[in-house]
Amino acid sequence: MPDIDNPDSLFLPVNYMRHLLDVVESRGGSRLKVMDRCGVSAELLNDQEGLFSYQQFSALILASVEESQEPALGLYLGSQLTVMTHGNLSSAILSSADVEQGMGLAIRYFETRTPLAALTLEKCPDELIITLCERYVLGAIRISYLETVVTGLVAVISFITNRQLSLKKVELAFSAPAYQSMFEPILGCPVVFDAEETRLHYPATGLDIPLVMADKNVHMHAAQRCEEELASISKSVSIEKRIEQNLLRFQGGFPSFEHMASELSMSPRTLRRRLLERGTSFNAILDRLKYRLAVQYLETSALSIQEIGYLLGYSDPSNFGRAFKKWSSVSPIAYRGKLN
Repeated sequence: MPDIDNPDSLFLPVNYMRHLLDVVESRGGSRLKVMDRCGVSAELLNDQEGLFSYQQFSALILASVEESQEPALGLYLGSQLTVMTHGNLSSAILSSADVEQGMGLAIRYFETRTPLAALTLEKCPDELIITLCERYVLGAIRISYLETVVTGLVAVISFITNRQLSLKKVELAFSAPAYQSMFEPILGCPVVFDAEETRLHYPATGLDIPLVMADKNVHMHAAQRCEEELASISKSVSIEKRIEQNLLRFQGGFPSFEHMASELSMSPRTLRRRLLERGTSFNAILDRLKYRLAVQYLETSALSIQEIGYLLGYSDPSNFGRAFKKWSSVSPIAYRGKLN
């Protein structure tokens, strides 16, 4: 995943941080101490349209975990978020005609609530699979962030389906923490750690359940506002980041240069020229992404070297080993050994 080159170029809604500080207090910590430590004012927190930079967001999460002495803070925060927490997206979801329309909006406009990840929905014969695609290397806040997003998303789906759509299984793309026993009671289903990707598995039934607050006019207005927010976010993302974010959707079988050009609605010639103007190439972006993904897997999962290589498109583990050594000057085994 790409690094966040400019932490002050990504913004997240302030209201999530208000909920985070509420959780800190509920766990016996002081919100004022966290705010003082991170230089966050009460005026910013009380601004209904306020935004936090990623730098502020990251600092607040780390300070909150330390102040509350609660490593599972992400689970508590996600559980506290309700469907009404998510601005225009809340209105769009609640006014949808049925569960399928509401879930579709949650997937499409998820990025308007957090630019750090995206969601995809896969319909299989017997289940629905929602995949959380991480867009950046999040470092020390990664597990807290994923816990918050997963538990928050489960809460939203539970609410809009009136608990009629039972979660079958959750897969998490990180190793089990010391508090792993908390996950299944909170999520209400089996939880698998060290998964290839973070996924929610639901039964493929109940999508036609009507929503009690369905309102066509409200829905159209709210969906339009979400579309405007999404367009604004897309304009602020560089061509390199757009390619990296699209590549993340194809892990294990990365697309060709020509396919990527099609994904970005431009000709291969135009895309090649745009990248040359930026002093880079498609292969350079792909190699950089593979390296960052490899490091992410090595540092946060118990996947074998062979499994990691396969996820990055290497059928032969020795080819992955050579590529990783070219990127980092050490083998994957040696890199993982230094972590212990």
